[in-house]
Amino acid sequence: MNRNIFLPGLKDVKINKVETCEHSIHLYVETPAKPHRCPRCGAEVRKIHDYRVQKIQHFKWFERPTVLFYRKRRYTCQTCGKRFAEENPFVERYQVESGRECAKHSCQNVQRPGFPVWGLGFDGDPAF
Repeated sequence: MNRNIFLPGLKDVKINKVETCEHSIHLYVETPAKPHRCPRCGAEVRKIHDYRVQKIQHFKWFERPTVLFYRKRRYTCQTCGKRFAEENPFVERYQVESGRECAKHSCQNVQRPGFPVWGLGFDGDPAF
């Protein structure tokens, strides 16, 4: 069975695995492969050199800290030999926390009239 879930700040990201640990939630994610431009020579690059796993602190999800384990691709330019990491929408180079757009959203338990036992509440703009 396929399941789709929307998480603020993780648009176009494939969630491979979800683990619920004692005090946190671990999400194993990756982005779809696509061609990139070499930062050195500007050539279109499709050749994947290797993968690295980057640990990223994300927003709270149902009152628990969320940790992303991002499977990041590294590409090799066939023209000049430059190796570089793919671009992604949620973390900049050398960051260990997801961006400000992600941080302003927080999924949490809410109990209000009209909601079932649990629901989603968002800090910030829910139309993100």
